Amino acid sequence: MLTPTIKRGYKNLSSDLQRKVDQALSELVVSDDPRSLGVRKTGKWKGVFTYEIGTRYRIFYKVIFEQRTIQALHIGGHELY
Repeated sequence: MLTPTIKRGYKNLSSDLQRKVDQALSELVVSDDPRSLGVRKTGKWKGVFTYEIGTRYRIFYKVIFEQRTIQALHIGGHELY
């Protein structure tokens, strides 16, 4: 599930970075526990995980086990912290 925010951000990425995002999302989807692939955030981002894409970008996502869903929230860098 992609939020409108991540859809807009995705369009603005280079084609190379879009491929990396696609690959990262695929890895999260096929994982038995997508939480184990990311870093758990705290504070205002409590309940959110980040998955690193290179050194500058990361995907912010939530895992909703009851619905068997990964909710991709944002693609961004450290400026969100």
